[in-house]
Amino acid sequence: MFECEVVAKEEIADNLYQHIHHADILRMFEQGRCAFLQTIGFSNESFIARGIFPVVASVNIRYLREVRPGTYVVTCEKGRCVGKSLFVHQRLFNKRRKIVADAEVECVLMDGASRRGVTPEAAFERAFTSSALGLPFFCTMLQLLMTP
Repeated sequence: MFECEVVAKEEIADNLYQHIHHADILRMFEQGRCAFLQTIGFSNESFIARGIFPVVASVNIRYLREVRPGTYVVTCEKGRCVGKSLFVHQRLFNKRRKIVADAEVECVLMDGASRRGVTPEAAFERAFTSSALGLPFFCTMLQLLMTP
């Protein structure tokens, strides 16, 4: 399971409720996935250099607790490849290690020229599935979200 520390900055908190907007939580999950891909050797830059673009096909997020400004941990786990689709389960933990949100994400690797999904290469599939299933990867991200 991959874990990545992220920080929800005070300035992105909703002015009325003083919690983090659900769209910003989606960005937290995306930053975790990008960090995960980079850690296993497949950064956005490496995809772009090959003319391949990771594209989100579907996201299902359950919001379980309020998310306020602070430090959280995002996970990527249970990675699997089915045809041209990549699936990963993600969780967002607060500082007490309570799950505040979890997500099921489906992505497709899109060929930039044909604009169609492509089957992941074997090396990517091995790294994606074995890393998300249990090999420990940890990183710290000092920044989380873009300020509005």
